[in-house]
Parts: sequence; C-alpha cells; structure tokens
Amino acid sequence: MTFNVNLTITNIQEAQDANLRAIAALQPDGEFGEAIRDAVTMLHRYATSITHLGRYRQSKSGRWHYDLQGTGGGALRASQSMEVRGLYGRVFIDPSSVNPMTGQKPSVYGVYENARGGTHAFYDRTISEYGDQVMNDVGRRVAFAVVK
Repeated sequence: MTFNVNLTITNIQEAQDANLRAIAALQPDGEFGEAIRDAVTMLHRYATSITHLGRYRQSKSGRWHYDLQGTGGGALRASQSMEVRGLYGRVFIDPSSVNPMTGQKPSVYGVYENARGGTHAFYDRTISEYGDQVMNDVGRRVAFAVVK
C-alpha cells in the first residue's frame, strides 16, 4: 500500500521566524542572558545593602579589635562581588580581599557572620526576602521574550 501525501503548511515562514526569535531569546547574549545579568546585579546590590558594617577599636598596641562602640569598617560589604558567565551567575565574597583594619579575610569571617542568623544572615536574607521577586521578574521577562 502506498500513500500519496500532499500537505501545505500555511504561514510556515512566520512560524520559523518566531521559533528563531524564541531560540535567540534563550541564548546567553539574548533576553535570558540579560535577565540573568540583571538578576545577579539586583541580588548583589541587595546583599551588599543589608550586610552589617563591622565596628572596630584600636588597642594601645595598634591592633584593631571588634567593638560595638568602635569605628565603622565595611570590608565584608566591600568584598562582595558578582560574576556572570553565560547563563550562570553568582554573588560571593572575594577570597582575595583582606580587611585592612584586622588583616582578616572577609571570605572566612563572612561565612560565620551569615551563619549567626537573624539580621546578620545577609545571603540567607537576600534569598528569603528578595529571591522570589527577582525570580518572578526574570521569569516574566524570559516568557515575554519567548512568546512575542
């Protein structure tokens, strides 16, 4: 038995163009990549803004020690960095940074500061307080770019 199939697809060019636009939107240099870059930037700004500033007082020997009544620091806040590669992004504490007052690495004591919980948990709070909003924004932007 043989079949003689004769089909015509109307608007094939428009469908192919829409498919190409959707594929382009999902690439690292498309709308999805741009949304990832914006999301990482937003999360970095939020985490940095809620990170506590250290307070330090200089002893008679010249060493700096943590003291609630001391002078503001800011090394942990200043050491936060962000990186985007393709469709992957991260916010992190730069492991090469050093607190100029204490000589300590914010990438080490920052882990403990975040683990203290409550208002000290700058990364945990960023995800719980701001993560859903960022994800919804990214999702809307990508969905709109794919279906337009």
